[in-house]
Amino acid sequence: ELSCVRCHKPDAADKSAKGLAERTGPNLTDIGKRVHPGWLDAWLADPHRHRPNTVMPKMFADTPAGKAERYAVVAYLASLGK
Repeated sequence: ELSCVRCHKPDAADKSAKGLAERTGPNLTDIGKRVHPGWLDAWLADPHRHRPNTVMPKMFADTPAGKAERYAVVAYLASLGK
């Protein structure tokens, strides 16, 4: 349900995976024109705090390494469309 099967191809015999729906994420083209880097950082830190029903999982650990990874992703996304 998180659209894992878009990137992670299950074995052809995996009956559970056949029932999973594919979901397309949002278009991130020019996202740097549409959102503030602070919002991106807050969203990526904890998507469920901002939208409890989102399917976006929390991707970054609450560790120095996780925060550094999140910062790099925010910097990249914020640069798109500038």
